[in-house]
Amino acid sequence: MSDRSPEQDPPVPLKTWIAVGGALIGAFMAVLNIQITNASLPYIEGGIGTGGINGAWVITAYLIGEIIVIPMTDFLSRVFSLRRYLIVNTALFLIFSAACGQASSLPEMIVLRA
Repeated sequence: MSDRSPEQDPPVPLKTWIAVGGALIGAFMAVLNIQITNASLPYIEGGIGTGGINGAWVITAYLIGEIIVIPMTDFLSRVFSLRRYLIVNTALFLIFSAACGQASSLPEMIVLRA
């Protein structure tokens, strides 16, 4: 047990709270993105004119992209700095998410989701 009382603990800096908040929002957006795609897959398939079996590739492409990027995160954040890495990833996520809404074919949608 520590001899320090809660009054002696230094306050948590605002920078730390912002970083934690950003991480929470990022994790929430990743889960939300998967759930939205699962729920709207029939509409996506109808919009790009593909069947149910081929439409599953849209979800699979996103998951493959996650599986590839997650193990590389530590290395890439060291090379480019964590701040730059997160800013670039957020920007790319937004750009490619918007581009997915404009996709007109299954291969285009798969590439944009990956």
